[in-house]
Amino acid sequence: MIPGSVSFKTLLVVHNQWPEREANVSEYRFCLFWGSMLISD
Repeated sequence: MIPGSVSFKTLLVVHNQWPEREANVSEYRFCLFWGSMLISD
C-alpha cells in the first residue's frame, strides 16, 4: 500500500499532534519517505 498525498498530509497532522507516538513512528517515517519523493517529483 503506497500512501498518497492526502494520507501523507493527514499523517503529518497526526504526528504533529502526537510528537512521540510510538505506534505511528514507523508509519510516519514510511510516509515521510514516500511523501518526500512525491514532493521532490
